[in-house]
Formats: sequence, structure tokens, C-alpha cells
Amino acid sequence: MYYLAPPSSVAVTNDVSNAELSWTASTDGSIDGSIDGYNVYRRASDELWTKLNTEIIALTSFTDVDLPGAAEYEYLVKSVKLKTNSSGSFYNESLGAIGVTTFYSGLNEPIALEFKLYPNPSNGVFTIQTNKYIDQVEIKSIAGKLVYFDQLNAANVQIQQDNLESGIYFVTVKSEGEGLTQRMVIQ
Repeated sequence: MYYLAPPSSVAVTNDVSNAELSWTASTDGSIDGSIDGYNVYRRASDELWTKLNTEIIALTSFTDVDLPGAAEYEYLVKSVKLKTNSSGSFYNESLGAIGVTTFYSGLNEPIALEFKLYPNPSNGVFTIQTNKYIDQVEIKSIAGKLVYFDQLNAANVQIQQDNLESGIYFVTVKSEGEGLTQRMVIQ
């Protein structure tokens, strides 16, 4: 048997017509030649998986520009390695990792920014998970003092600010000109 470690943490963000996928590389890694790349599949609820790429994807991102219409879509990303044995050559795939997004057909309005902040309360190390790519993150003290600022381009971010004093802070996430703020308790 030929086992491959799948990728992990598949994040899917979308606008009216495209889905942007990103994922964490397989632990088998493409640097040492353990894998050749990735295949990406899509399906709407209870349908069969459809392979989207025609060539193996070497990077850890993919843009789906051929969406069939409004629906909730699941994306499956699998690690791929060309194997050769006495029967010939074949592409071996891992089990895969899944990401989900919902598309609304015909809407020209952007999807509203949403984000999760966890764990909360925190020791200063926490994760921000959004439905869009984050442009920037700000953390302000209860007195309004800016204690952290970063410009990013990711949907999932781990923040390590374990030097913050215990108290209440406000975490603001900005994406495409829209901002949301949540309260964070640092213990």
C-alpha cells in the first residue's frame, strides 16, 4: 500500500463568481519529492466529486472560476504522487481535506464579513477564522491604545501576543473596506 499524508486546514473564501482555496501543505511535503502536488475536487450537496484541475497543482492555493450556480459547495484537496510498480505507473492520492463555502447566484453585493475568535478568554495566543481574506488586524486595549497591528492576506490567522497584560481588549478584523470588532479577554 502507498499512503500519502493529506493536506490540512482547507480555507475557502468567495465572491460572486470565484472561490479562492488555500491549504496547509501535506506533511509528506513537496520539497523532498515525497509528493508531486495536489488535485482539487468540488461537489454540491450529495453530488459526485468533480476534479477541477487538469494538471497537478504545485502550490497550496487554487482559484475555482467555473462555478455552476448558487449552492453550498464542498472542496476536497488531495496530495498526489506518481508511483511505479510492476503493473505500471499511476497517480496515488491521499484521503484529502475538505473546505466548504456557499455561493449566492446573481448577487452583486459583497458577502458580509464574519469572524470567529478562539479561545476566548485567551492567554494571548488565539486564532482568528474568517469567511474572507483578512487585510489587517488591530488589537486595542480597553483604553483605546493600539497594542497590535498587522497587515495580512489570509482567512485563518494565529495571533501570538502572550506579552499582553490581563484585561479586556478589542480585536478588529478588516477585509475589503469592511471591519468587525470583537471583545477578547486576556487572562
